[in-house]
Amino acid sequence: MAAHEDAFRAVMIAIKERAEAVGEANMQESAKAAALRDLAAAYRHLRGGAQPGGVSVEK
Repeated sequence: MAAHEDAFRAVMIAIKERAEAVGEANMQESAKAAALRDLAAAYRHLRGGAQPGGVSVEK
């Protein structure tokens, strides 16, 4: 299970680094927003949270 935990940690670190890079990047706001939206979806998917367009209802 250690390999899974290491992979999980590596992906989380990569998401965080990309988000920080996007925040500092000199790019259009719409492109920045799209990149952050995609990173947020990757984070939610990795953590097992609700997905955009999902059919489940949470209270």
